[in-house]
Amino acid sequence: MKNAYEIIGTNQYVVDKLATEDEKYMFLLRKKKTRIEMLTRKLDERQDQLASIKDYRRELKLQEEIRNLEYEIQLVDYAYSLIADSESREIYNASLNRQGQSDQIEDISRKVDIDNAYRVLSFLHDEVTNLSDEEVLRRKDILIEQHEKSIEMLKNRLEEAKKGSGSKRFREIESIKGNIALRENKIKEILSAYNQIATKEKRSAYNRRLISLRENESSTSRDQELKEKYQVPYQDNNLIRQVVWEPFDNHNQIGILREDGTKVTIEPIGRIAYRNFQNITGEVTAYRIFRNLGGKETWDICYSNLSFPDLYKNPETGEFENEEYYKYVANNFLSDDNIEGSRYNRGYLGEVNVEKEGRYFTDLRNIEELTAITKMTEKYLKEEKEEGEEYEQ
Repeated sequence: MKNAYEIIGTNQYVVDKLATEDEKYMFLLRKKKTRIEMLTRKLDERQDQLASIKDYRRELKLQEEIRNLEYEIQLVDYAYSLIADSESREIYNASLNRQGQSDQIEDISRKVDIDNAYRVLSFLHDEVTNLSDEEVLRRKDILIEQHEKSIEMLKNRLEEAKKGSGSKRFREIESIKGNIALRENKIKEILSAYNQIATKEKRSAYNRRLISLRENESSTSRDQELKEKYQVPYQDNNLIRQVVWEPFDNHNQIGILREDGTKVTIEPIGRIAYRNFQNITGEVTAYRIFRNLGGKETWDICYSNLSFPDLYKNPETGEFENEEYYKYVANNFLSDDNIEGSRYNRGYLGEVNVEKEGRYFTDLRNIEELTAITKMTEKYLKEEKEEGEEYEQ
């Protein structure tokens, strides 16, 4: 993994060798802009390719590249914020050197831990446990005094720069104004951070909010990960002309066991029969999937076409009719991630298919099945809404 300097396309040594703070500021800003422009061009190219691609596997690969490029652009912005000015660099460099050049940026989610009130006031992680009100106040006053002195010096330089002439004068004036604005914003951040952790009571409440924020971010991150991994990228509502729901009278359950000991019960409850615009018919089965999640029994409605005979054991030999199929369905196809990910596809799990080498895999390419499920779901939602409106009248 790279550190903040490397992410924007330079290194600490090059920046340290620059003579003035203005030169460092302009150099880092230029590096950031160049890096983002290059990534943005790549992103635009991939998006143009995606608009015209027909191959499903190539489309999935392009979407993955697009997500990675979007992430890199955010990462460049974040890396730049860590080293944009002398105060930020001083703190970041100290951490970098203290850890033997191993202060690498692993994920943007770390911003929750870094860009909080303690970080703004330059407290290290191991300093925050037993802070006193006096130490927080002292740190706030020192930092503001440093910025105010820098602003005063910059304003004097600004007056001198205004006396000059030519294009160089204009660039110098704009650079100084930018530095003044940067430090004024830093003072606002410091005051805001201080107000959040000024007293023991405020620090206690703030720490609880931080914990809650991290938990929420973790949950949001998992939701996004599942959505990106499982959501089918497209549907074609013009594929299907008719859908019909056919409930099953007898619900024959079958229980399967994952390798970790979790029992999963599968109960077929009905099927969606559909007809496409070429008058070709098909169907997809609806299952109620029971499992234990977080110590609680839960169930989900999912759609696929599982082969029950392949999940049974031979009553005479006690051997599985198709052990590899059973293992794949139990541990992969009906894993917690796959079931939860199916929610982004109206409950559609896809199909269990087998490659030439005999390996099973989850196939989400049957867009007709997914479209039929979507149309049936929308049909029922519309009927429920109409019934509700009729009842209200």
